[in-house]
Amino acid sequence: MFAPSGGKDGPVDRVGCEKKLKATFNSHDQVVDVVSCWHSFFDSSYASRGDGVFFDRFPRIGTSKKTPDFTMLFGEKYGIVVDVARSIDHETSVLESKAMQLKSYDSKLPLSAGRGKDPIVPEMVDILLLLHTTFSNRGTKLLFEIQEQRKELKLDNNLIVMDYDFSQSDAQSMYVFKKMLYEKNGSFRDNGLPEAKCLEKMLGVEQQPLRCAPDKFVVNKATYAFCNDAPCSIYLATRLWDRVFMLLLSDSDRDVWRQKSSTRTVNLKTSVDAIRQEILKNIAPGCELSNETIIGALEFLQVTGRAERTGNDWLIHYGNLPARKRKKHDTVSAEASLFEMRENGEILAEMYCRGLAGEKWQLEVPEEEEPEDEDQQMTILDFLSEKRSP
Repeated sequence: MFAPSGGKDGPVDRVGCEKKLKATFNSHDQVVDVVSCWHSFFDSSYASRGDGVFFDRFPRIGTSKKTPDFTMLFGEKYGIVVDVARSIDHETSVLESKAMQLKSYDSKLPLSAGRGKDPIVPEMVDILLLLHTTFSNRGTKLLFEIQEQRKELKLDNNLIVMDYDFSQSDAQSMYVFKKMLYEKNGSFRDNGLPEAKCLEKMLGVEQQPLRCAPDKFVVNKATYAFCNDAPCSIYLATRLWDRVFMLLLSDSDRDVWRQKSSTRTVNLKTSVDAIRQEILKNIAPGCELSNETIIGALEFLQVTGRAERTGNDWLIHYGNLPARKRKKHDTVSAEASLFEMRENGEILAEMYCRGLAGEKWQLEVPEEEEPEDEDQQMTILDFLSEKRSP
């Protein structure tokens, strides 16, 4: 669990505590965004090609259970194993560790062809590294140099490096992915695909960027919620609050929660195993969260005053989180759902740090803010149902 400065031996630096928690949340949230972008792109561009074409969001490859961030299978001839590096230190030891990780994917790998289907070992597998633009130029150069110097780390298959950034310079904010212009950068060997679908033609030869605005990936992100990296405590706590606990509520308790003006707390008794099974069954099949990860999130909520351990179970004091800046939305749009989830993370960060400091949350509503009406608030579940309806 996150450990802020201060505590038993001194006062908690609440401002520093919140800043670190929010940075931790944002870092993991961005990886989920990136995976959701590519998942949405793959499904819209390739999924209709039939059997043997599959995006695996939670890969566990082979007997050693290798865990890249995701894989893309394009049939029996071609597949891509993908690693996302939100940050990468330029120290040699860190880059060598990354090179060793990429080398572990450099073999004939059985890639998932879908739930309930036998995996496929494609004839060719390339490795794609998605590197944040802050680290991409120097990181790419040093990584290829290490592979040249350490022959045991040199790949037999192609390594393609792309950088990415969240651009806010255009009229619409979006993620932008570009193939690195570096002489040693590899090529996608996907010439077996229709020309219009070839990644190398689009991203390499024509140097087109892959653009992904929130409205392109928000449904995917809301649906699957997680990525293959273990979530940090604040991120998992936030997703438990805005998604998982909602599913565990009874219909009558959910009706109470949906009232905008309701301040009632619904006591939800649950367990680590119940949470894990809910995620696996109804949110993200294949997402394997350890006991330690789930307990870490519950202990985080315990500090906020919203959870209590009762033997082997947990009692969740579920309800609307206090908010001083929450925007009102007539409908649940892409931007609204993203904003509310991230705002919940900020609120929980403040509640956690106040809890560590022994402070009680005080809801401060600006004088000019009008009281909320009695209409029912739409939830992320409503949003997903609305998007899936014909």
